[in-house]
Amino acid sequence: MLIQLLALASLANLAFPSSPKAGSSVHDLVNDLGGSIHPTSNQEDGWDIGFQVMGKELDDEGLAKLSEVQGIVVLNLGYTQITDAGMAALGKHTSLRYLHLTKTSLTDAGLPQLSNLQKLEYLNLYGTKVSDKSIPQLTKLKNLRKLFTGETGITDKGIAKLKAAIPGIEIIGGVDMTKLPKSPKPIVEKKVVPKVDLKWNPVKDVQSAPLSYPGKNTTIIFENQSGQPLEIHWVSYQGGLVKYGNLAPGAKWIQNTYSKASWLILKTNGEPTGYFVSTKEVCRAIIPKF
Repeated sequence: MLIQLLALASLANLAFPSSPKAGSSVHDLVNDLGGSIHPTSNQEDGWDIGFQVMGKELDDEGLAKLSEVQGIVVLNLGYTQITDAGMAALGKHTSLRYLHLTKTSLTDAGLPQLSNLQKLEYLNLYGTKVSDKSIPQLTKLKNLRKLFTGETGITDKGIAKLKAAIPGIEIIGGVDMTKLPKSPKPIVEKKVVPKVDLKWNPVKDVQSAPLSYPGKNTTIIFENQSGQPLEIHWVSYQGGLVKYGNLAPGAKWIQNTYSKASWLILKTNGEPTGYFVSTKEVCRAIIPKF
């Protein structure tokens, strides 16, 4: 009996990794910084944290405070105010596997600080000032499987070097959807016949909506049957949201788009409701009551 008690006492002193479901202080910290946080969706013991929607004011000082959070697997810093100065703090999150740095002020000077992120599989550099000078640093990320380089200084020559150094890596330049004309108001006069009715995918958070991928030019027709005013947002290649317009109850909206584009529908208070993914054929997106 004494041996069993001693064994239990020893087990009590062991340090087990904390579960993402524990620790309201972690949630409070991220929320105070303007971000959203939830456990990773694939049952990993880690966090999925995003600042690309409500936390765009996050700066290097705020990023340094995030060092208190351990086990971050997914981190979206797209469209925030972070700079090269914050990369040293970011490089300490060695559990990262998915990192979005879209439209931040990152340059070649800051990228070497990320060399410790050896678990990184996904890196989005869209719209940063990174160039071919960073290719030697990127080649050190041997587990990298997907890289977004649109609107950067990385050239075809640099991409070729990366593909040679990291076999199997997928590098996506992307089409800039923000350059497509936005309809100034719902359009009902234009004669467009849809060929495909898109699936409505309900969501409770922005992170559940997939990223857009480059595709072929097409048209999407939104129909608001929800009974309430809504907002139409395009989900960029990096996970950021680009608002395209407001849609009144019962109204229709015809929009130029690309196939594989992700469109998220928000309530006017910013609450996500669901999303559609466009097809290469003219498609209709009916927003139901929810």
